Amino acid sequence: MKNNKIISKVIASSLVFAIGAISSAPVLAYTKDETVYTKLNSEGNSYKTIVSEHLKNTDGLELLKDMSELLNIENMNGDENPTQNGTTLQWKAAGNDIYYQGNIQKELPIDCTIKYELDGEEISSKDLVGKSGKVKIIIEYTNKESRILNINGKAETMYVPFVIMTGTVFDNTKIKNIEVTNGKVTDNGQNSLVVALACPGLVESLGLADEKDMPNLNKIEITFDAEKFEMGNIMSYATPKIFEESDISNMDKLNEVYNQINQLKSASTQLVEGANSLKEGTITYVEKSSEFSNAMDSFTNGMNTASNSYAQIDNGIESVNSNIGTLKNGASQVNAGVDQVNSGLNTLKDGVAAGKKQASTALSQSATELSNGIDQIIAGKDTETGTIKEKVIDGANSQLSAGLKTGVTSAVTTGIEETMSAKLQALVKAGTITAEQAQVLGESLSLTKEEQAQLGSTINSVIDSAIDKTSEAQKIGLDQINNADTGVKSGLKQLKIQASKGFSEGISQIENGFDVISNGTDELISGTNELKSGTSKLEAGTNVLETGVSTLAKGSKQLKQGISTLNSSSTMLNNANNQLLEGANSISEGATTLSEGITQFDEEGVNKIVSYINGNLKDMQLRIEKLLDLANEYNNFAGLEEGTEGNTKFILEIDSIKNKGEEQTSNLPVNNTANLEKSQDNNEETSSGK
Repeated sequence: MKNNKIISKVIASSLVFAIGAISSAPVLAYTKDETVYTKLNSEGNSYKTIVSEHLKNTDGLELLKDMSELLNIENMNGDENPTQNGTTLQWKAAGNDIYYQGNIQKELPIDCTIKYELDGEEISSKDLVGKSGKVKIIIEYTNKESRILNINGKAETMYVPFVIMTGTVFDNTKIKNIEVTNGKVTDNGQNSLVVALACPGLVESLGLADEKDMPNLNKIEITFDAEKFEMGNIMSYATPKIFEESDISNMDKLNEVYNQINQLKSASTQLVEGANSLKEGTITYVEKSSEFSNAMDSFTNGMNTASNSYAQIDNGIESVNSNIGTLKNGASQVNAGVDQVNSGLNTLKDGVAAGKKQASTALSQSATELSNGIDQIIAGKDTETGTIKEKVIDGANSQLSAGLKTGVTSAVTTGIEETMSAKLQALVKAGTITAEQAQVLGESLSLTKEEQAQLGSTINSVIDSAIDKTSEAQKIGLDQINNADTGVKSGLKQLKIQASKGFSEGISQIENGFDVISNGTDELISGTNELKSGTSKLEAGTNVLETGVSTLAKGSKQLKQGISTLNSSSTMLNNANNQLLEGANSISEGATTLSEGITQFDEEGVNKIVSYINGNLKDMQLRIEKLLDLANEYNNFAGLEEGTEGNTKFILEIDSIKNKGEEQTSNLPVNNTANLEKSQDNNEETSSGK
C-alpha cells in the first residue's frame, strides 16, 4: 500500500492549514468561523477554554441568526448585543461582521497528556525544573470523536480526522541535540524552533493499525540534552480539515482499474502455471540427465579399465605371437624325441626276448647236465651222492642262480637305461632337443628304482624259486637213491623225472617273467605310440595356433586401437554430458528461480495488487471518502445554526516551565484572542486573494 503517499498528503495538508492557506468553502449568506482556545498545564490538563466566533456577513445582512452554547458572551468589535433565547442568538449586524467570544463547559474533542523523562526515568515537570541530562518530552493525543461506520459491509470505528501541529522554541544555550518525531527542528543560532505533526486516530481510521513500520501519529516525542532545564509554552493547532474534495476527486478513475484487474490476475495465474510446468520439466530433464551422467561415469570408468586391461592382454598376445615359433619348434622336437623313445622301447623289447631265450637255453642246458649227472650217479657209487649234492646240485644251481640273477636283471635294466640314454644323447647332440628336455624325457621314460627293484625282485624270485625247487628235488632224489627201501636207481630215475619236470616248470616261470617284462614293454610302446599321436597333433596344432595367434595379434592391435578410441570418445562424451548436465542444472535452477519468482510475483505482487485494489484500495478509497465526510460534518464546537456553513479549529497552549520552580502561564490576555482571530482572518483573506 502507498501509505507514505497518504501520510505525505496528511502532512502537506496540515502545513497548508498551519500557514492559513486553507481553500475557502462555498460562500453562503453568512459563514461562521470558530476558534477554540484552551489553556493546559505542563501535564496536559485543560483548565480554561475560550471560544472565539467570527460571523462572516458576506451578503451584508441586517440581522444574523446564530446558535451557540457559550456562556458570558461578549462582543469583541462592536456594541451590538445579541438577543438570546437559550442557545439561539440574534445579532443586529447592520451589514457588518460579528466577532464575539465566551466560555464553555464542554470537553474538547482531543485529550492531551504530557510525560517527562530524565535519563530514561519518568519524572514530573516540577521535579524536572533546573535538572540537567537527557530529557524526553512525550506529548500524546487522544481523539475522542469516534464514529461507527459501515466499511464494505463491516462496522468499523473511525475518527474525525484532526490534524495537530505542535511547536515550541528552545534556548540553544540550555538545550542541545534536539530530535523530534514526525517533525522538524529549525535552528537560527540562538533558538531552535521545533515543529511536529500528530493525527490521532488517523492510522486506525485508515485500517493501517496492523501494518508494520507505520509512524505513530498519536504522539510526538522531543528528546534533547538539557542544562538546567526550563521550557517555554508549547502551542498546538488542530483542525479536522485533513482532506479537501480535490484531494480525492481522482479516485473516481480507479473504477477503470477495478474493471481490468481481473484480467491481470488471470494472466498472472496462467504465467505461474506455465512457469511451474517449465520447472517440473527441467527437474525431470535434470533427473534423467543425472542418471545418464552416472551411467556415463560408470561406462567411462569401465572403458578406462577395459583399455588398461586390454593393453595388458594385447601385450600378452604379442608375447605369445613372438614366442609361438619357439613353441612350434619345441613341439616338433618333442614329436621327434618320442619317435626315438619308441624305437628304443622296441629295441628293449627285442633285448627282453633275447634274454628270455638265453635264460631258457641256459636252464635247459643245466637240466640236461643234471640229467646226465643223475645218470652218472645211478651208475656211480653212493659216496658220490654227497659230492653230487655239493658239487653238482648246490654248486651248479647256485652258480646258475647267481648267473641268472646277474645276467638277466642286469641285462634287462642296463639294456633299457643304456638304450634310452643313448637315444636321448643322440637327440641332444643332433640339436633336436635340449639337454634339459632330454633330462626331463629321460626321467619320465626311464625305469624308477622302485620299478627296477620290482623287476629284479620278480626275476630273482622266479630264478630262486626255480633253482630252489630244482635243488630240493635233486637232493630228495639223491636221498631216495641212497634210501634202502626204495632203491637208488628207482629214486634216481624218479629224481630225473622230477628234475626234468622242475626244470621245465622253472623255465616256464622264467619265460613267464620275461613275458611280463615284454608285456610291460609293449604297454610302454603303446603309450609312446599314443604320445606320438599326441605330439603329432601338438605339432599340427602349434602350426594352426601359429596362424591363429598371428591373426589374433593383428586383430588385437585393431581392437586395442578401437578400445582406445572408444575410451577417448567416451571421455569426451562424458565431459560433454557433464557440461550439458551443468547447463541443465543451470536451466533447472533458472526455471526454479523463474517459477519461484513468478509465483512470488503472483503471490506477493499481483495477488497483493489485486487484493489491494479490489480490497484494500477500495477500502482505503471508501475510508478516505468517509474521513472527508467526517471532516465536513465536524464544522463547529460551540454550536451552529442549521443551514449555516461553519469551520472550527483548536489552539492548545501548554504552560511554560521556568527555573523559578513554578509553571508560568502565558502572558497573552485571554480577551486579546478575538483580536488575534481577526488578524488571522485578515491574513486568510489576503492569502486567498480577497
